[in-house]
Amino acid sequence: MSEPDPAIEALARAWVGTPFRPQGRTSRGLDCLGLVVVVARGAGRRVEDVRDYGWRPHAPDRVAEGLRAQGFTPLPLTAARPGDVLMATPGGGLVHFAIRSAQGVIEADVRCRRVVERPLRPDDAWHSAWRFPGRGPTAVGVG
Repeated sequence: MSEPDPAIEALARAWVGTPFRPQGRTSRGLDCLGLVVVVARGAGRRVEDVRDYGWRPHAPDRVAEGLRAQGFTPLPLTAARPGDVLMATPGGGLVHFAIRSAQGVIEADVRCRRVVERPLRPDDAWHSAWRFPGRGPTAVGVG
C-alpha cells in the first residue's frame, strides 16, 4: 500500500476558512467533495470533477465502489493517516467526506458554513477511510 502524501494535509489546511457552498470548487466556496477535488488538484493529481448530484441518495457501498474504481485505496479507519480521505453517512441518504489531519479532520462543514479543522469526536460517524490515488489521471466523485 502506498504512503499518504504529506502535502495533502497542508493543502487541505490552506482551504480552512473558505465559505461552504454546495457544489463549490473555488475560493468563493467549497462543499465536502469540492475540498477533495481542489486538494487533489493541488497535489498534482489530474482529476475529473464529478458534479452530477443526480445520483443522490447515496448508498455507502455504491460510493465505495466508485472510489475504488477511480483509484482510491480503502483503508481500515485505524490505519487512516493525515492526508487520507474519511467518509461518513450522516443520514438522509447523504455521504460526507473529510481529509484526516494530525489534529483531527479538515472538512467543509455545512453547519459552520465554512471549511474547518476540528478534533475527531467520539460521536463522529466515519465508517471508511481512503488513500488518494497516485499522480496521474483520476476521476474524483461517484458515478
